[in-house]
Amino acid sequence: MTMTDEGVAPSIAGRRARFPLLKSFTKVTASVALCAGVLWIVGLERIAGEVRSISLSVLLPVLPAMSAGVLVTVRRWQVALMAQGWRVPLPLLLRLYLGGLFFNFLGFGGLGGYAYRVSMLAKHTGSGGGAAVSLLADRSVDAASLPIIAGVGLSLFWFEREAYGLAVLALGGAVACALGAYGVIRGGRYAGERWVAWAAAQRVPRALREFVAGGATLARHPDAAHRLFLLSLLFQASMILTHYVVSWSLNLRIPLLHLIAFMPLVAIVMSPAPAVLGGLGGAQVAYVYMLGLGGIEGAKALVLSLVVAGGIFVFSLLGGAVFLWDRLRSARSVAL
Repeated sequence: MTMTDEGVAPSIAGRRARFPLLKSFTKVTASVALCAGVLWIVGLERIAGEVRSISLSVLLPVLPAMSAGVLVTVRRWQVALMAQGWRVPLPLLLRLYLGGLFFNFLGFGGLGGYAYRVSMLAKHTGSGGGAAVSLLADRSVDAASLPIIAGVGLSLFWFEREAYGLAVLALGGAVACALGAYGVIRGGRYAGERWVAWAAAQRVPRALREFVAGGATLARHPDAAHRLFLLSLLFQASMILTHYVVSWSLNLRIPLLHLIAFMPLVAIVMSPAPAVLGGLGGAQVAYVYMLGLGGIEGAKALVLSLVVAGGIFVFSLLGGAVFLWDRLRSARSVAL
């Protein structure tokens, strides 16, 4: 290594070391700014009146409902893997999911939860590309199902208010999204074959070849895509039920129809929210704004979001404990 190289190497290492800190600082700053903004808009007095009703007895009923959603999500991930020919035990996927939730929510180490799940799953399947495909399929079905649920919910919401034109428009959007999803599933097999042919004719990295092959294999099984879609609908139903349980426990009196109509919109807004720490701040803004469209008071929407965030925090801590246990067990096996 020359003197120039020796001078450059520490500089690159320093920039790499500083980047995670800058990323974490940016997330924390964005979260604090959004939280401060929503507190100022809603009003501290109104929030304080609703927050007094929060207690441990309120949070406890939330956890079983959220547990159902977690199990449905893990099962959906398992179905995506089975379509590619991998039999991964559900307990293992549950551990990886909770560990990923820990990294996604708390953001420690600058490592995303999805990257953690892919890297750890690749150790068991031997295919990083295939592991990435399973997660991409898992997220894609949510992207397809959320607009459909939102359209149906909004059509019912507007129909109840006798706004029949808006109800028909929302229902038409839901039908269009459903037909589009069906068309993608039906045409996926032919697209998958073209992807495999393209990858075979190109000099591409192994991970990309595995990703293309995994996507093509999954596309050859439309029945698996149908199961993924149904499990996604079940997951969204469990999340709506969770919010309704919270609303009932806190005596917020948010109608179920409002949650069916607007919670999918909250989920759509929150999906591209990696710029904030665990969605904190961005989630609160989404809750207040989207539920406000249905006439729900900002203080009630904010308290609802905080209790749900508390439940996610509990599962994230559980994921952190699982991750720490796995690291300690791995270190012990290496030492032996």
